[in-house]
Amino acid sequence: MLTFEQKQAIIDSFPELTKKEISLKRLNYHFMDSLYEKTIVVEKLHPNGNGFVFVGDLLRYEEEAKDKGLVNIRDYDEQQL
Repeated sequence: MLTFEQKQAIIDSFPELTKKEISLKRLNYHFMDSLYEKTIVVEKLHPNGNGFVFVGDLLRYEEEAKDKGLVNIRDYDEQQL
């Protein structure tokens, strides 16, 4: 399992994402050039390592994704993230 800092570094390596701090020291990352109204790609990345990535309707993640198209990344390693 990656730490919060490791996950943040991986996500920060994508220059097209914009980081926004939200409550409880959590972070959201937005893709401002999205063709859709929803711009959040990484949601509620928490210092405890929990967070969610928007995968939409990608079939690869259909069993993991919740009804909003989000996958929990708490236990993800670098390759999965």
